[in-house]
Amino acid sequence: MILVGTDHHPFERLVAWADRRQLTHPEDRVTIQYGDSRAPAVATGHSFLHRDELQQRVQSATVVITHGGPGTIMDVRAAGHRPIVITRDPAQGEHVDNHQMLFGDWCRSKGLVRLLRDVDGLDGLIESLGTDGTRDPSAAVGTSTRQTVHRLERLLDDDRGARPRAPGATRLVYVTGTAARGLALLASALEHSPGVVLLRDVAGSWPDRRDRDDRLCDGAGEGGDFWAAIGERAFGGWDHAPTERVLDLQRALNEPSRLLRAARRHPGAVVRQLLVDHAQLHRRVYTAAAELAGARVVIDAGGSATTALALSHDAHLDLRVAFVGHAADVGRRDGTVRTGWLTERAAVRALAYRGVPVLRLGPGGPGSDPTATLRRMWAPLGLPGAPPSTEPQQSPGDGAHDQARAELETP
Repeated sequence: MILVGTDHHPFERLVAWADRRQLTHPEDRVTIQYGDSRAPAVATGHSFLHRDELQQRVQSATVVITHGGPGTIMDVRAAGHRPIVITRDPAQGEHVDNHQMLFGDWCRSKGLVRLLRDVDGLDGLIESLGTDGTRDPSAAVGTSTRQTVHRLERLLDDDRGARPRAPGATRLVYVTGTAARGLALLASALEHSPGVVLLRDVAGSWPDRRDRDDRLCDGAGEGGDFWAAIGERAFGGWDHAPTERVLDLQRALNEPSRLLRAARRHPGAVVRQLLVDHAQLHRRVYTAAAELAGARVVIDAGGSATTALALSHDAHLDLRVAFVGHAADVGRRDGTVRTGWLTERAAVRALAYRGVPVLRLGPGGPGSDPTATLRRMWAPLGLPGAPPSTEPQQSPGDGAHDQARAELETP
């Protein structure tokens, strides 16, 4: 059984092969659903088949050959076959682009199909199949396309996996959110954590970087001198830091169309270069801080999730994100919209989509017991050693409703 789908572009290669196969193997019954291609001269042909009839023919066939359409492949697999796939080639006028080729390669990498680029290898492949042909009981997931789609979604999620990282990548935990009190409590609890150096909103501090004091840094114990050392190691001194370049990149990446592309796994060459340039300049600060403090993990607390989204495009940053805030005020601070149309919640979701581990702390952030929150978040965020053991800081009005819930979104 051969299926070319319903696209209006002709797929003459498969029709011609079906006729040749029927002529050279009269003992076989070669049937092709040929769509808008020419009708076969020798093989049995059907321009279109009702869905139920098509499903029955596929289930009863010994060998199923399909084009590279995702829907057709899923239907054939649902019927219990691991099909042979010949993808449409846009260079031969068989489709508008190469999406079938790309999808076919992915399916082959997962063992879902047997993929060929041309019909010349079809006869040999069929002879090698044996008596079962393309039948594969493990392929059947029920006769429902919905079931097959759900299975494909799971496979795509598995394929996404963790975001690729370069060897020796700097471990960065980016703490973001809109609950100022929760962020402050969490930053205070992290301040004296072993193996950790805490920075505060590195991206938001570039304009006055040279004049920053110890408010920008905690945990290193050296205040302004420590920041001077970071500037010296990262850029040969803050006077030589590319501040204007950083600000230009931030303005460029804050354009709505580029923010949208930043959420994609493949944002395009131009936007990707902007993202990588932006992330690399910040990485120099993070790496310098880690080396000077002898820390295994850098914490950057208080910045926007959209900055973390840009940082996620640098494979030399081993990025984790903790989001602290309330559902009602996501994307706002002091009554103003911080990220325009792309809210903080959307940016956090995009980070998880891009393969960044995201730990949500909510609805009340760290609440009255930031130490308990640290214990819950320590392992998921990959912090070194054991969480610090300090007494909870009680605040007036704190209650059970304000205790933190920690929910980890992994790739």
